[in-house]
Amino acid sequence: MKYYSEHGEDKWIMKNLPLPKKGVYVDIGAAHPTRMSNTAFLRDMGWTGIQVDADPYWKPYWRRAGLPLLCVPVWTKDTRVKFTVDKKAHRLSTINSSGKVTSCMTIKSVCELVEFTHIDFMSLDVEGAEFDVFKVLDKKLWPDILVVEYDTLGTQDFRLRNYLNNSTYYKEVLQTNNNFVFFHTNRLYDYHRTCWRYTYGYVDASEKHPCYFCGYDLPMKIVDKIECKVCGTMVCPSCHGCLCTISDLQYNTLIRLHKKYCCNLPKYKGVVELAEPYDSNLTNGFVKAINVCFEAEKKNGNIQ
Repeated sequence: MKYYSEHGEDKWIMKNLPLPKKGVYVDIGAAHPTRMSNTAFLRDMGWTGIQVDADPYWKPYWRRAGLPLLCVPVWTKDTRVKFTVDKKAHRLSTINSSGKVTSCMTIKSVCELVEFTHIDFMSLDVEGAEFDVFKVLDKKLWPDILVVEYDTLGTQDFRLRNYLNNSTYYKEVLQTNNNFVFFHTNRLYDYHRTCWRYTYGYVDASEKHPCYFCGYDLPMKIVDKIECKVCGTMVCPSCHGCLCTISDLQYNTLIRLHKKYCCNLPKYKGVVELAEPYDSNLTNGFVKAINVCFEAEKKNGNIQ
């Protein structure tokens, strides 16, 4: 797999975030098709999308790559603005009063142009205007993964970061020299801090804790070394399961099982039951795990 991002954002995302085999991307401020591109690796995977850059200088490069480039400034309104390109400063293109008048579009209008109703990945690089440009985007079009620049030639802007961290929609999962990476997830249930053993019991590093999903015995001493960077739970080396990869039914089943039994371990009677709907495929792995915890706490003298 070849990677192209300036600071390894694409490689990190490929390694740590769940990506569909084929998805839809939006690249705002795309510049060159491959050089320092956050979306080129997705095109290599067969993804489809749209690339936008206000500077027509980049259009021949995309033409040679066999892809169209929408040459238009992206702004907060569909209107006309003054736009300029500073050829001496890495072709820094900005909306300012000294530029030539040209039409511009919002991200929403860009998505409507290509009839996107869901965006899997968005790269946003509009030279310091990221907060203003993104804030007017309808939440229904917020991408699952967002890579956004915060450092423009040494000038840093953290407004969008603060806005998204307060949105409860995203988790900030990576910061590099220039970009933040945000991931949309609501799967942040804290197993460790809600577990009865965390508060009252004792977990020995020599224990092997079975995977909830497949029952694989995972040594506790390596759990912290294979945590998912998004949900914070261990990634099973056998089934590769974590909160991010399981289905909604499995996720909801697991939370209900955990709240009913792991959070009330002394009341466990050796039988696991749940009212419908639930995923019965989780039962074997979970029963194995809860039995290990129960027997360990009995041995430790914390449960009679």
